Amino acid sequence: MGASKNMFLEEQESENQNTGLAIELNTLLTSNKAELTEKISDALQVVEDGNMDPLDALIYAKKLEYISKELLAGLKGKAEIAGGKFSRHNADVVEQMMGVKYDCTVCNDPEYNALLLELDPFLEKKKEIEARLKAVTKSYDVVNTDTGEVLYSINPPIKSGSLSLKFTLK
Repeated sequence: MGASKNMFLEEQESENQNTGLAIELNTLLTSNKAELTEKISDALQVVEDGNMDPLDALIYAKKLEYISKELLAGLKGKAEIAGGKFSRHNADVVEQMMGVKYDCTVCNDPEYNALLLELDPFLEKKKEIEARLKAVTKSYDVVNTDTGEVLYSINPPIKSGSLSLKFTLK
């Protein structure tokens, strides 16, 4: 294991020299938040100074994100702490429930169950109407065919989101 760790660190060191980014994984474990913030600031400064292409830096960051995400997923459930609290390497770890959800359908509350029965058809109808409205791309008038009177206007829904870059690692 020692040889593979050394090979990884040498590869990381070589990559740091190629990119101009100096994020050393061997010091990551013992770094505190202020030191990590400084490393981020230094890496951003490399880009600001023109020593690295911003798109290359973004790809570098996305790859680090991928490594982190996959590592977290692979380690999930493997670490346990006694007593619900732990502190090591400038990190506090607290055991707590995350993403708590409640399923009230098993409570057998008659008022709740009756409300669900009344609500379900409305929610289904709402989904149908929303699906139809998503297809509207420009405003149009709804006209009474008998009188020719405009009853109301239908406008396209407001589409919101943010423009971003999508990455696919090969």
